[in-house]
Amino acid sequence: YSRAHANLGRVSAALNDSATVETSFAQALVFAPNNVLIHQQYTLALSDTLQYAAALRRAEEGLRIAKTQAETDRFNQLIAQIQQRIGGGR
Repeated sequence: YSRAHANLGRVSAALNDSATVETSFAQALVFAPNNVLIHQQYTLALSDTLQYAAALRRAEEGLRIAKTQAETDRFNQLIAQIQQRIGGGR
């Protein structure tokens, strides 16, 4: 079920449907709370729908559950990108 909810969240982000992004990924995380990929996808979907504060919180949560150096590096990169967007960069 987590995959289906995450897929719906990604499609919703492409359609700029912020509300469905939130509910879909929240449901995905109910089924797989420690799935690093879902946290990454959720972070990107929030950022893509211009919800930078929420994206930053999600990336920080993902960083806390990251298990490998590659995962840690990816979340650090996402955090830097979001902080840049919050600061006015693109």
